[in-house]
Amino acid sequence: MAQITGVVFSTCLWLVVGALWPVTAAVLAMGCGALVAGRWTAAGLWWRFGARPARDWERDRLLAALVPIVALRGRRQPTIWIGRYASASTVVMAGGNLIVGERVLGHLMCGDLDEQQACALACHALGRQDVYSSAIIAAVDAYCTPWNLLALIVREIRPRLRRVPLLSFAWRIRWLTFGVALVDSAHHGRWLAFVGVALIATSTWSTGYLQTQWYATRLRLGDRRVVAEGYGPALAGLLQRAPTAASDVQRIHTLTTIGTSS
Repeated sequence: MAQITGVVFSTCLWLVVGALWPVTAAVLAMGCGALVAGRWTAAGLWWRFGARPARDWERDRLLAALVPIVALRGRRQPTIWIGRYASASTVVMAGGNLIVGERVLGHLMCGDLDEQQACALACHALGRQDVYSSAIIAAVDAYCTPWNLLALIVREIRPRLRRVPLLSFAWRIRWLTFGVALVDSAHHGRWLAFVGVALIATSTWSTGYLQTQWYATRLRLGDRRVVAEGYGPALAGLLQRAPTAASDVQRIHTLTTIGTSS
């Protein structure tokens, strides 16, 4: 559900590309299929996480820090990758690959991150492993590439747009604008336009809401695994380093209380 807006937007774009440039659309479709099928290869991990193979000293340092985690020992020892993009400040487990963000690695090397906290982050990644290992989610990500590119551009320019008072004001009164458009469409019997405006208006709220819920779900999956492995207090201490949002207060409380009692 969190990707419904991306699916709709990307579908419209793919239909246009398919109609105007069918050969290009076919090549792009085969490329996306190849990336999904080869999502565990170096090219696939680079596409999803900007990952590169860890150097020998990086791999040895990380594996040494993760020794206490039984699930990552022996034959279950993961292949270590260093990730950029969204994984730059976290740790992700996808299949048998552990993608450690560049910032996390830097903090570990500098001593800003102790081994207990590194284990907590790895356990959090284990809790979310099914999400990042899913072929369906990888396929949706590939299909929604146009939307993801647009979202990336918006994230980059959003701080600048917020400085423009007129644009900020226009966003705040969007419901008034949509309401006028809906009334006008209904009054003149333009029902197709009415449905289109209603969908666009709904998506301006539902997109952010659904993505927030999906993010919260992934956090809960990771937190459960962290608590089960006994690293709740370590992760709570890591969260307490920086100013926390209101939603993080409940996470810290849960990690410390349940983690300590277990």
